[in-house]
Amino acid sequence: MEKETFRKSLRCKLTEAEILAYGRSLAQANKELADIEAQKTQIVADLKAQMARHEADISIYGSRVREGHEYREVDCRWEIAGDDDSAGPLPLGPHELPSHKNLIRLDTFETIDNVRLSPEEIAEIRQLRLPLEGSWLSK
Repeated sequence: MEKETFRKSLRCKLTEAEILAYGRSLAQANKELADIEAQKTQIVADLKAQMARHEADISIYGSRVREGHEYREVDCRWEIAGDDDSAGPLPLGPHELPSHKNLIRLDTFETIDNVRLSPEEIAEIRQLRLPLEGSWLSK
């Protein structure tokens, strides 16, 4: 039988220097894993925030599509109306006083509300005897 040399994996006792080197490598690997886990947590949080924004957009747009309208800031003004609660101003005699005012949206000129004038507003009209254009009632 010939003496043949071969390699086999066997248990070997580590030196203090090897244990120290492996300890440093272990610490570095743990730090890198913790850094990656922190990045993963941040990425997941960012993705969740992005998803929440898209879900909110979907809800808003879905509501607008479903309802066919949305609320917007629109310029409006109050105009004095006639005695018959009509939408437009009526010519009144010099001693007649109006009883209502209309809220007009200025983008479509649609009357969106008609309310009785307050006693204070009627007294102001009586005192000042202003034309019935209603611009002085803008609030």
